[in-house]
Amino acid sequence: MTELNKTTDADLLRYIVFQIIVKNVKEVHCLKLLTSLPLITSRIYTESKYATTAERKSVQNKVDTMIKSIKKNMKAMVLSMPWIKKDKRAYNALVKKFDKMRYEVAIEAVMLNNTWLDKYYKQIQFDDGDTFYDMRSKLLKFELYGKVRQLLYKQVDFEDDLTMANAKFMPILNKFVIYDGYLTAPNYHKKYLDSYNWGSVGFICAHEIGHSVDSNSITYNASGLYENFFRNSTEQELNKMTSCVVEEYDKIQVLPGNYTPNHVNGQLTLTENLADATGLEAAYRAFKDFTRKNPKEKRLRHPKLRGLTRDQLFFLGSVQFYCEKQADSFVEYMIENDPHSPNKARAEGTLPNVPALGKAFKCPVGSKYRPVKHCNVWTH
Repeated sequence: MTELNKTTDADLLRYIVFQIIVKNVKEVHCLKLLTSLPLITSRIYTESKYATTAERKSVQNKVDTMIKSIKKNMKAMVLSMPWIKKDKRAYNALVKKFDKMRYEVAIEAVMLNNTWLDKYYKQIQFDDGDTFYDMRSKLLKFELYGKVRQLLYKQVDFEDDLTMANAKFMPILNKFVIYDGYLTAPNYHKKYLDSYNWGSVGFICAHEIGHSVDSNSITYNASGLYENFFRNSTEQELNKMTSCVVEEYDKIQVLPGNYTPNHVNGQLTLTENLADATGLEAAYRAFKDFTRKNPKEKRLRHPKLRGLTRDQLFFLGSVQFYCEKQADSFVEYMIENDPHSPNKARAEGTLPNVPALGKAFKCPVGSKYRPVKHCNVWTH
């Protein structure tokens, strides 16, 4: 009690604030704190990943080529649907949406410019007497400032963490982004065959672009504004297409019989399942355009792999990220909460809806991956 009487009110207040922070703030790791400085993290990542500017540009150009071709093919798929052709308002709106769609291959050179980077972070001034809490507070304020600035001003340079192994489509911006963090093995490597890279990275890009015409985002127009431009008959056809996918995934069992539920929720996962089917078909068509212009490709050296065709390598690349062991407890959580289907279902649901897969592997007609009837997702 004597020590307490000697303590000033200011110090007591600091102690109380400190205890509140300790009890309410989650454990923070030093590496996690780098997310407050995403461009510095990206700068370190970019410098360590690419030995030369030419190497960085090569990857960027290859992915850029993929995206342009995928957009072209997906646009052709959507606009070729008879019920879209009959609905002139919808047809014109979708033409405009694809034409105005922006994209970003997030491999940036601007953060390698010291002058630009110093200017970007000029507002953060650390003093010699700053505590860790002081520095952390300044970083959080800068993060908030950045978010407000993006709302008020047009973004000129890409200001995000490029190390994320991710890609995304933003319907309110009508924009697609793939981050450099995704462009690493086993997804992509400069020494991988083009056929594999097209299957892996091409499919991921196409999946995200496919979200532009999924059951939710399709009603966002070229400017990213909600606009229901379909007439009733067009909506009915769209519902037929999506209902087929819902019913198909509802039948896929992903857990043992003692779990309830043990099947995929087709309605919950609809948008992701649509993006998978649309994306894989569009990526494959774009890949075939590429192989017509580039007919030769070296074979893999391993004797058991030398016989794989380019189409087979493409499809192997497209499903490689499904090859992940998912615990039953995790799958149980997914089927009740996650808009993505478990990996097993993503493979079993998507592949049969792309007839080229069954042909590539010479599956018997009527077999699991070459069914006589399947869902036509933006195909006919």
